[in-house]
Formats: sequence, C-alpha cells, structure tokens
Amino acid sequence: MYTPALDFKRLLRDNAVLLGPPRPKEFLHGVVDFIPRNQIGFHTVGPVYTGEDELHRSLMSSVTGYGAKRDHPTVVRAVHESLKHHPELLQSYMHA
Repeated sequence: MYTPALDFKRLLRDNAVLLGPPRPKEFLHGVVDFIPRNQIGFHTVGPVYTGEDELHRSLMSSVTGYGAKRDHPTVVRAVHESLKHHPELLQSYMHA
C-alpha cells in the first residue's frame, strides 16, 4: 500500500546515491580553478639581493678618485645613477 506522506521509494533512491568528495573551494564568482600551476611560496626562497652594503663596497673599491675620465664605464654609470639627484656632486665627479 502506498502512503504519500512517507515515500519510501524516494528515500531509498536518494540514500542509494553515493556522495562524492567534498565540493572544491570556489573562487571568484563561483568559478573553480582547475588550472595546474607550480605555485611556490615566496617565503621558501632566500633573498637574492642581500643589500646595498656589498654594492657600495664594490663600487668604492672600483672608483679611482680621478673622476669619470679614468673610471670604467660601468662604474661611471653606477655613480651617475647614484648621484643624479645631487647635481652638484654629479658635475664635480663628471668633470674631475
């Protein structure tokens, strides 16, 4: 005998369906990101540029003290980039 209040066929059918894994995390507007990427945390990589001290020491040992005429072009470029905000010092280095 069928009872509409207790639909045992629907209950058995609904419970027979196996539930899958939990739903994946949804991102922007419900789109799930399935693109495989190699995402490495930046906290695991050590700093490549350790500071200005090494650069300053190397630059000071490369500067001859006779101005831009006797220095290597790379050293002249580094000094120019360093002193471009101080035009008086830059002019004295370039014309020494």
